[in-house]
Parts: sequence; structure tokens; C-alpha cells
Amino acid sequence: MTTDSLTPRPSFDEAVHTADMSGAVMAASSGDFIAGLLAYGQLASVGSPRALVAGLLPEMDPERRQEVVDRLLAIGFHAGRLSVRPQFHGEDLARVQGLLARAGFQAMAGQVGRSLRTVAPTKPRGQQVDGESGCEG
Repeated sequence: MTTDSLTPRPSFDEAVHTADMSGAVMAASSGDFIAGLLAYGQLASVGSPRALVAGLLPEMDPERRQEVVDRLLAIGFHAGRLSVRPQFHGEDLARVQGLLARAGFQAMAGQVGRSLRTVAPTKPRGQQVDGESGCEG
């Protein structure tokens, strides 16, 4: 039986890492683009946001359905605010990720964490980022 400690590990290849990250970013961006096209198609197929919600929730009481619509608009507002300059919201994303995780919402905490790592990536200790001198001032 071979243990993981006996399996040779490839050395770090910066070119591979850069290509991997670029490919992942392009795939995520493409996924977002496709999601936008799907959202467009959903609305275009029914004609108005109110009809879209009514079509998705046909058995729901109209008053309750409006509450759902209002909540979805609030969610969209907050997401849109973050999407403009997400790199400025790293602390807020980290706070919300922690709140969700502590409350047992692991899947949602993971999603927020993924977004946080995308907009505010951490660098390995001792590794400089372009523009850093490495000197403490």
C-alpha cells in the first residue's frame, strides 16, 4: 500500500500556476456571462420581472410573492454594490463568511469565501507582490 507521503510531488511551476489561474478566471468569467444570458432569456420569455416571479412561484399568495420580489431586489442591490469594486469589500466579505460559518451555513460560507479569495487573494508568506519593496517602513 502506497501512502501519500511516498508519492512524488511535482515541484511548483510558476508558468503552470499562472496558466491554471488564467484558465480558471476565464472559465468563471464565461460562466458568469452564460448566467447573464440565461437570466436575460428567463425575463425575455415572460416579458416583465413581475411575470417572471409569478411564473416561478405561481401557487404563492400574491402578497407573499411581492415580499419575495422585494427580498430578491434587496439581494440584487447588495450583490451589485459589491460587484462594482469587490476588492474594497474584503473585510465585509470575511465578516459575512464568518457569520455564515458560525451559524452552520457551510455551503454559503464557502461561496462567500470563494468570492473573497478571488477579490482579496492572500499571498504566501515572504512572497512579494509587484510594487512591494520587501522593506518595512
